[in-house]
Amino acid sequence: MATEDFMERMKWSVDQHDEEENLSKSNIAMKYLLLTKFDVSKAVQLYRFHEILRQKEMLDRIPLNNPNLIREIESGNFFILVSIELFSLHIFRLTVKQLEIRSTK
Repeated sequence: MATEDFMERMKWSVDQHDEEENLSKSNIAMKYLLLTKFDVSKAVQLYRFHEILRQKEMLDRIPLNNPNLIREIESGNFFILVSIELFSLHIFRLTVKQLEIRSTK
């Protein structure tokens, strides 16, 4: 099976006592396999590139359980910078659930 091959190539062990962890690994494998039309070599390469990019951008250091971060994400008030390198174009998009303007007079 492709998911087992993916997990083997990633050197991910299967813990017979932790079904939740095994399911999580299988789900990750399946996501990358679907993206690459079940080409295991490409899926592994894509996953490794993803991990390198996460480390380079320091996304692996974001404290996901930080209440301030959770509140910020749930608020919907944040900027997204999208870079399209092909055209050297930068797009700014503001996502705001509720915009409130206050006078400081």
